[in-house]
Amino acid sequence: MAGFHPFEPFAFNGEIDRSRPFPDICLGAHRGKKAPNHSIDAEDHGARVPIYENLVIGNFLFALGLKIGAHQFDYLAPDLAVSLLQQTPLDIVLGDVQLTGPRAVALLEFKRAADKSWKERSKLVKIEALLKRPEFQKLRKTSRQIHFYVETEDILEEGFSQVLPSRVLPYLDLRTDDAGRKLEQLIDDLAFRARSGPLLTETQRKVCQRYLNLICKSQGRSYHASPGLLVGVRGDGGIAFVPVSDIRDLQSTFAAIRAQEIKREQKIIHARIELTRGLRHVQSRSQTLRQSLAR
Repeated sequence: MAGFHPFEPFAFNGEIDRSRPFPDICLGAHRGKKAPNHSIDAEDHGARVPIYENLVIGNFLFALGLKIGAHQFDYLAPDLAVSLLQQTPLDIVLGDVQLTGPRAVALLEFKRAADKSWKERSKLVKIEALLKRPEFQKLRKTSRQIHFYVETEDILEEGFSQVLPSRVLPYLDLRTDDAGRKLEQLIDDLAFRARSGPLLTETQRKVCQRYLNLICKSQGRSYHASPGLLVGVRGDGGIAFVPVSDIRDLQSTFAAIRAQEIKREQKIIHARIELTRGLRHVQSRSQTLRQSLAR
């Protein structure tokens, strides 16, 4: 039987019937009415191509890993809980990506410049309403430090571009026309903080938790625990994944990270002890051999 292609007309004997017309490709309908026909080929943008949010997010996470790895001179890469929330229930509440580590916490929302929807502006209005309350006013500084709005150009010229057209702003400034930083600069900053930045103090961790709680409260939505994964590098250089009970509970993530660090430190100490024993054994054998030769 001849191979069947879903877009080619076929006869009942299984052979391709090229005398029959190809079906029109219809992208959706509305209340029984046929939508205008479109070619199955991508829209013609000339030499330009659209860059969608999921592509930017995927490459952002990969670039962040590359940047951290480029500065890795040992196997002790930072433990980091990377949570991709896009198209999940927490997307509406928190954003697209949450990064949690002992040296850095970040919450990021990605948007195409051509898709400045009302959703983000509505979300911002609710967050600002809470930040105006006296008990939350100090969290405005925290918001600017960990909550970011990443906007990328909808169209990118073909060919290798050194810089992705983008602007990164504190989420509180998303309604402004500020140029902000470039996405590459955000990646550099996050990689440095995750790898070499100072450890977050207990006070800083609690403040970050309060801000996440404020965002959830501002959206008026509550969900059951949202598990996540912590990724790190074991003492032997292998990748390790550890489940986290709820990504919104920063303390549980920090505790999981610390538990992994303790295990890794214990393995390194054990390896050093075994190495010391081995060296002593070699030295003892060498000394015995020299004494035998001296006789």
